[in-house]
Amino acid sequence: MSKIPKDFSWQQHQLKALQEIQDQGNCGSCWAVSAATVLRAHAELFQKDRTFSTQQIVACTPNPRQCGGSGGCGGATAELAMDYVVKYGLLTEEQLQYTAKDGNCPAQGQPAASSLRTPPSQVTSFPDVTIARGGGASFGMIGWRKLPENKAEPLLLALYTQGPAVVSVAADDAWTMYNSGIMDSCQKEAVVNHAVVLVGFGEDAKVGAKYWQIQNSWGSGWGENGFSRLMRFDAREEDRYCGWDHSPKDGTACKGGPSKVWVCGSCGIIYDSVVPKFTLSKDGWWHRVGGRSLTATV
Repeated sequence: MSKIPKDFSWQQHQLKALQEIQDQGNCGSCWAVSAATVLRAHAELFQKDRTFSTQQIVACTPNPRQCGGSGGCGGATAELAMDYVVKYGLLTEEQLQYTAKDGNCPAQGQPAASSLRTPPSQVTSFPDVTIARGGGASFGMIGWRKLPENKAEPLLLALYTQGPAVVSVAADDAWTMYNSGIMDSCQKEAVVNHAVVLVGFGEDAKVGAKYWQIQNSWGSGWGENGFSRLMRFDAREEDRYCGWDHSPKDGTACKGGPSKVWVCGSCGIIYDSVVPKFTLSKDGWWHRVGGRSLTATV
């Protein structure tokens, strides 16, 4: 694997998407909040900053196979959210603000009838979707990509060389009670049930532990100002820290899918991860810094 730093966080680069911590409230919209946050981060990195309406994602995203839930506040997946946005575009948060309720899909965001019958490409193992002339093209989005399941290295590389990613995790009672520090409570038999934004990774020299840095959707009063640090193993160890998830429909599985899935990584963090694809403009952060060498040493 190309060498990457021991410590890196997009929070340090002052991305606006990571400065405004949303609270999903009493709505199972973590999948939509995390997708909107990652979309904004990548828009700033590749195009220019703009917000993305979480409410429109919640109200409009088709979920015909009930992947990750019944849809809307009943749950869905980041793959479905990304697929909807690249096809139909998305209003800004200012145009359609979040209500923590299902709400009505605005007329301009109504998906085509065919998409209600045909599941999006998310159901394939490792989709790499490109739709150059979809609704997302107006703000530079041309697709989305699901990273290889249960592999830490592709996730680390995508995070460092592209931008924040949506990841699915097993958020148990320890997450609810978390205040600060490195969370070390993840079991191998993880039930993936929550979507968050992966923004960085590092190592705390004081305690001698590595961590993933995560932005949650439970407001800025949770954790470390809305963020948390989750225990991280070396990449190969993450790939081997695995167990059966016996309730996959609580995470990303669809109706009629398997009764159990093999998930790996601390709290299942490397099982399901998604990044959008944007074209690069002269206004994008990546253009201004001139890219990053993938062979840069620590």
